[in-house]
Amino acid sequence: MKVPFANPDAVQCLTIDSRMVQVVRDLGVQTPEPLALDESLEIVPVPFALYRLVPDAEPLANGGSAMATQQAWWETGRQLARVHRVLDQDGFPFHLRTFRQTAEVDPRPWVEDLHGQGMLIATDATWLRAVLERLAPLVDESDPTALCHGDVNAANILVHRETGAFLAIIDWAGAGWLDPVWDFVGVPLTAVPFLLAGHRSAAPLPDDHSAESRIFWCQAQTRLHTAIGEAGRSIQPANLDRDIRQLRRFAAKVLGVGR
Repeated sequence: MKVPFANPDAVQCLTIDSRMVQVVRDLGVQTPEPLALDESLEIVPVPFALYRLVPDAEPLANGGSAMATQQAWWETGRQLARVHRVLDQDGFPFHLRTFRQTAEVDPRPWVEDLHGQGMLIATDATWLRAVLERLAPLVDESDPTALCHGDVNAANILVHRETGAFLAIIDWAGAGWLDPVWDFVGVPLTAVPFLLAGHRSAAPLPDDHSAESRIFWCQAQTRLHTAIGEAGRSIQPANLDRDIRQLRRFAAKVLGVGR
């Protein structure tokens, strides 16, 4: 059962989730079966939705064997390929959010800001700026838009609690018309190769030749934006050093850019 808070944004999220579940199930995506959407306000003062329970399920975030986790990410990628095939925004039955890369969200100035505030050491700032400069032309020339889940992360992937086998993707409230690489941004960078492999086993990503570069860009963008927000609240970004180490490993292993 999903019961939202009594505010318009939460109710809208419930509505989008319930409608998206119907859409993606028609695409063959494994997600819990919707049973009811009650908008009468007779039982509780907000709309609520009922979904069929997925037996023996737990979030992938709870952990499991490395092999089972890798396979679950692979299958998640294969499922997402079915979603990313939907390109017709004008013919879609309801409105969803959109996002496009713009100068206002370019992460390169954020590198300088964080370095200037003493939160990013000079060697990391120099390295990250150089990698982002190298990738910027690929990001600028690529502007694909497809239907996306919008919030893929280990808490929204259900697996069998004993075998770790993939069971379902849940929580479609963040769905939108985005570059499909955004569905690779909420996952650990170590999981990205398995997610990509599963996706490509079913279909390439739009502008597939630059997918890894765009994933790096969006991962860096998200992590730096979080750090900028924390710095603005006078909070020392606790995970920034960890994030830079992870980005360095991904760049070296996947992009062939030295650490």
